[in-house]
Parts: sequence; C-alpha cells; structure tokens
Amino acid sequence: MAKLILIIDDEQDLVEYLQEILESLELEIEVIVALGGIDGIEKVQQNINELDLVFIDMMMPDVTGMVVYEKIRELSSNLKVIFMSGFPLAELSNDKYVFFLHKKFSITDVKNILEKITQVE
Repeated sequence: MAKLILIIDDEQDLVEYLQEILESLELEIEVIVALGGIDGIEKVQQNINELDLVFIDMMMPDVTGMVVYEKIRELSSNLKVIFMSGFPLAELSNDKYVFFLHKKFSITDVKNILEKITQVE
C-alpha cells in the first residue's frame, strides 16, 4: 500500500520540484498538494487517517506553517512533519515527529531526511 504524502507550499515551482524528487525515488507513495496554508489545513482534515507525512512551508501568505502544524497536532499526535524554509530556524519543537528541510534542497537532502523519518516510530 502506498504511503500518502501531503506537500503544503504556496510556491507552485517548489511543489512541482519536490513532487519530481519524491517520484524519482521510486518509493511506493502517493503525493497530494495544497497551495497555501488554508488549503493545507483542509487537506489535512480530509485525509488525516491516511496521511503518513506532511511537508509544510514555514512562510506562506495566508497561514503560517506553524498554524498548520498546530492544527495537525490537534488531529494527530504522531503524524510526521517536515518544515521547509529558506530561513535558518532555531529549534522548532521537541516533537520527535518534526524534521526540517532547508530550501533550496537537493534530491540527496530529501532522501536523507526520508531515511531519518523511517527510523522514528
């Protein structure tokens, strides 16, 4: 059964780039996309029981990534989240299900973080 991954970002180019990376890894995944935080919250609510991982942009014009994250935690305490940002971020959380991917990332960066995630139960 394929894992369901949600990408939440307001930048269409970045979403397409990340989708291409994920598909190139030839994993058994299905990717859904939300263009912005509000759309992201709606997609999380619609798919909370099926989601395995969520990529969230920290800076979006409608709703910040932290607001999206807080909504996710209201619905699920152990859904894995990867924050994405072009800005350096201090320690975001002591949540063991939270990871960070610095923009502009490469296929190797994505592969490495996905390997880290699989080690967390």
